[in-house]
Amino acid sequence: LGTVGLKSLIATAPTTPVGGQALIATSAGDGSLTLSGTFRFTDTPVCRLEVAKLSPTSFVIAARSSPVQDKENKARDIHQEAMAILGDFVDEELAFAPTVL
Repeated sequence: LGTVGLKSLIATAPTTPVGGQALIATSAGDGSLTLSGTFRFTDTPVCRLEVAKLSPTSFVIAARSSPVQDKENKARDIHQEAMAILGDFVDEELAFAPTVL
């Protein structure tokens, strides 16, 4: 996310229901990629991911997610047909807001 074309954020939806992850990749002039780490942004399975850059270091991930159980009222499910997660790139690491919008 630093210099356009050098750092890329890739959001992934794994095939197993473990949640969404993002990774940092640096591209070289020959087209090769160097992975710098993976970072989990949600514990629920997600699909239809989109990432939008907000500033040179901040971004938002938009996704669809399956319903999750309400932590305060276990009899109630929270539907997350659309969710947005704010993220920031700080000191070569990704940080995500704890609250999903």
